[in-house]
Amino acid sequence: MTITSIIRRITCFISTMMVAISMHAGNVHEQHNSIEASADTTYHPITSYSQLEQSDTTNYASLIFNTAVANAEKILDALTIDHDKWSLAIYPAASYSGQSGFAIGLMPMLTLDSKLTESTTIITPSVLVSTKGMWEAQCDADIYLKHRQTITAKAEFFYQPDKYYGLASTYNGSKKAEYNIYRFQITASYQKEFTHGFKLGPAVDFSNHHFRKIKTLSTSIADSVSIVGDILASEGWDNAIGLCASYDSRDNLLYPHSGWYIMIKALTYQKFIGSDRTFNTITLDARKYAPLGEKSVLAFQLYASGISNNKAPYHKMATFGGTRLGRAIPHNLKYADRYAALFQGEVRFPLFWRIGGTSWIGAGSASHNINKEIIDNTQGMAGIGLRFKVFPEKGLNMRLDGGLSTKGEKAIYFNIREAF
Repeated sequence: MTITSIIRRITCFISTMMVAISMHAGNVHEQHNSIEASADTTYHPITSYSQLEQSDTTNYASLIFNTAVANAEKILDALTIDHDKWSLAIYPAASYSGQSGFAIGLMPMLTLDSKLTESTTIITPSVLVSTKGMWEAQCDADIYLKHRQTITAKAEFFYQPDKYYGLASTYNGSKKAEYNIYRFQITASYQKEFTHGFKLGPAVDFSNHHFRKIKTLSTSIADSVSIVGDILASEGWDNAIGLCASYDSRDNLLYPHSGWYIMIKALTYQKFIGSDRTFNTITLDARKYAPLGEKSVLAFQLYASGISNNKAPYHKMATFGGTRLGRAIPHNLKYADRYAALFQGEVRFPLFWRIGGTSWIGAGSASHNINKEIIDNTQGMAGIGLRFKVFPEKGLNMRLDGGLSTKGEKAIYFNIREAF
């Protein structure tokens, strides 16, 4: 879910630019070399104020920019500890969504490299608090072991004042209730590669939800009683075991330029492992990456999920929207039902320094049945975004995305890693 601080990065960049400007305004005389009036954009310090005045506007702007970049790099390097086999970056964290508001906190990022594995292990604990009262402590881990074994895990303890919209098939354009939610969740999967790119292994999901201060927005007593009953029916434990199979030919797991990723996960929630409800889920996630020119990337994703019956709690329903699955939807459960599908494609491209951009389009739908309803509920989406390279050599990015939908939805998100 979260998130390193793009806000901090922009602040560092702006502050160093101001320092460079103040050096000029205060006529600070330091030891410099001359700036060549050429197309070379490499920073060459200057020897005197008069020499700076004689420089053209292009060279002066280049001086300011390169000074700012150099100082920003020094600040980033000071927050990062690099060793041959591991790197640790300790950053302030920030995120934004319509659901949580603006959040700040702390997120260290530990990356581990080993000659015995082909990929980089990434562990990212974080603590966040938001302007809408949310607080969250979580840890994400993608661990790569020898003999082509992978462990993906996430632990989370979370509180948030939230909204209840009901099922997509009954959605009337507005929220039905407000409540405070407490969530504890651990998800994990282990996969072993049996042949080139094909992996298989067990998966688990253990989660507990509690709801407090439920406030319905209906004027009907009968509707209010029904809404409160639906929310309280989602309380308690939802525990599952299952299988996860995947094929992965991506050239980089954090920022792929080429290759495929196809994952199918099936989970069964059963009382013998402590679940308060019994139901099954299945999820398909298929992605394709292709180079576009020398430095740009074209990426596509097809995502679909389904629930076996109506006993599943609201927060386990199939859905699209949120920070990854349809970035034009401001709440990840605003469109939730038994079935959901999403297709999105985007172009990723460099801009300058560590900054990159993206533009994307997509379509998504959630419905109670697989029939004409899923077509009627479909909405198109489009958006743009900015990227900041946290670890340029590894491809780890922070992202800022904004999107709009054909049904009037709009959203802005800060987050870590690509959406897909």
